[in-house]
Amino acid sequence: MKSKLTVAIASIIALPFQAYAEQEQLPTIVIEGSTIRAGTFSTAPDSSGLKDTSSLLKRVPGANVNRNGPLTGIAAYHGMSGNRININIDGANMKEVGPNSMDPALSHIPAALTGKLTVQRGISPVSAGIETIGGSMHAESKKAVLQRVKA
Repeated sequence: MKSKLTVAIASIIALPFQAYAEQEQLPTIVIEGSTIRAGTFSTAPDSSGLKDTSSLLKRVPGANVNRNGPLTGIAAYHGMSGNRININIDGANMKEVGPNSMDPALSHIPAALTGKLTVQRGISPVSAGIETIGGSMHAESKKAVLQRVKA
């Protein structure tokens, strides 16, 4: 009974102090960006000096790069690599060529010109391309912005 009485007295004493408490106005945060489908992961290069676009895959959970040299990064995703992964660069499907995959698909676009690399997880839908059992990756190059100058 004493504990209930103590709580009641403490709340009555604290009631006037609650009215004088400061209220902090928090700033409004605006988040801008584009939406991506569920099950996709997207990353963009920064100024960290990446040599090739396949280096971006080290930032994607479950993805990695198998190297045949400094510029030949073969995409690997959840244990699948090579032709089991569909790679699309600016709307064109790319496949590895040459012996020992010396010309992998992501080597066709340099990291400095890559705008965004999107990875679809798992077996990708048919709309992502054919032979997508190891996932699908879509690379988009940076687009130039033309501005008219008034004469």
